[in-house]
Amino acid sequence: MDQFITACKNGDISTVKCLLPTIDLSANDKYAVIWASRYGYVELIRLLLTDPRFDPSFRDNEAIQLAVLYGRTDVVRLLVADPRVDSSILDNWAINAAKRDGNTKLVDLLTEYQFRLDGPEYNRNILT
Repeated sequence: MDQFITACKNGDISTVKCLLPTIDLSANDKYAVIWASRYGYVELIRLLLTDPRFDPSFRDNEAIQLAVLYGRTDVVRLLVADPRVDSSILDNWAINAAKRDGNTKLVDLLTEYQFRLDGPEYNRNILT
């Protein structure tokens, strides 16, 4: 496995910072946001989101799905603030998973995001 992905899996932000300018974003490098979300590396995700080459919605918004699945509230908060992320994908899987797991913090966060004035539900309804 390449050094960049290993650094992302381990939350090694200093190595990621060193390697970031040199990566070519092969298919494996796109998984960086997914791994960081899975393990809850907030500062690493914050760093990756500043680089426009990374797409946090990669693979049907898998980053937010994993963050919800593993109860990473701070990661979810960062991801829903990014306009490229759609937490309502797959028939609202994220909020339904949070409800199923009894994670009221995530349910509240995702509900607030979806129905705020600049959220997906408001925009979807205003345009129809």
